[in-house]
Amino acid sequence: SLVTALAVAESPRPVQTFALGFVESTYDERVAAADVAARLGTEHHEVVLTPAAARELLPEVARIFDEPFADATALPAVLLARLARGHVTVALSGDGGDELFCGYPTQTAHGAADLYARVPAAFHRAVAAAAERLPTSHRYLSFDFALRRFLREVRRPALERHLRWMGSFAPETLSSLLVPQVQHEILDPEPYTEAYDGIAPLRPRSAREIATALDLIFYLSEDNLVQADRSSMSTALEIRAPFLDRRLAEYALGLPIDVRAGLWRTKPLLRRAARAVLPARVTRRRKHGFGVPTGTWLRGELRGMVTDMLAPDRLRRQGIFDARQVSALLDRHLRGTANHRKELWTLFMFQLWAAAYCGA
Repeated sequence: SLVTALAVAESPRPVQTFALGFVESTYDERVAAADVAARLGTEHHEVVLTPAAARELLPEVARIFDEPFADATALPAVLLARLARGHVTVALSGDGGDELFCGYPTQTAHGAADLYARVPAAFHRAVAAAAERLPTSHRYLSFDFALRRFLREVRRPALERHLRWMGSFAPETLSSLLVPQVQHEILDPEPYTEAYDGIAPLRPRSAREIATALDLIFYLSEDNLVQADRSSMSTALEIRAPFLDRRLAEYALGLPIDVRAGLWRTKPLLRRAARAVLPARVTRRRKHGFGVPTGTWLRGELRGMVTDMLAPDRLRRQGIFDARQVSALLDRHLRGTANHRKELWTLFMFQLWAAAYCGA
């Protein structure tokens, strides 16, 4: 919204804006996007990614990305790029804003983890017991999913818990997922060494500084920017990211983490800056990431497709994944007794890539 407002202020012509929505209401941001577009006077365009459209697009996305890519936002990114390319050849994005100005919920989760460590053990036990009784939900950032994930990793060092919160498989889970003959070729006995070495030049000290360093060095560069580049280039659209201007990035990283990160609110500094060009209802709006309702899709429209791609016979022929472990994950998710959307989507996208490039 802030990038759009500044673009409108500088452009002599009407600015084109683009939004993608879902039929699943808790994931759909079209109303909020249209509100901002109307306020700024842009020429606004929308597209909806339905479960049926996702099913048709998935094999193509696996080919476009050219490697196993498990971030589900690749799907809407490709569709949104196609919508934009029908109107413009160059588009602006907000990439980098969350990493530089602490916009992810994991930032506040690290603050909560520090507080959680100070409360009595009896409270920990009570919270854990309550979390286990919560019904499984597939709503956007559902409370049960977030709480269970938080509790599972909260006692670990900041770097490890951050990577485990953000990722799909913990190292110990991955070992049980692979067949024995593959484990020694793939598994790293020191799975966090690369991350510790990668953030060392930034000399982060607090949990939030560690999280920001990880997001910048790994998540932004190896996920978000890869997604933006490949989805846009697949349709000859150029994407520019104003937040990643070197001068702005260096300025942001020179600010104390407490200025960039709020205790319970994301991006407090950007919210304050945006007050000059955006109404309060926008600057106060709760952070809503580019989430995709994969948990619901896997139990619905994509059920047949994922069941086929993760079929035990197929997995045994490939000789990489333990068919029983994968079937157990899939069964729990399909029955609704657990939310394994991240794990299953990772396996699913690997299988789609393997089908496209390895004939597997």
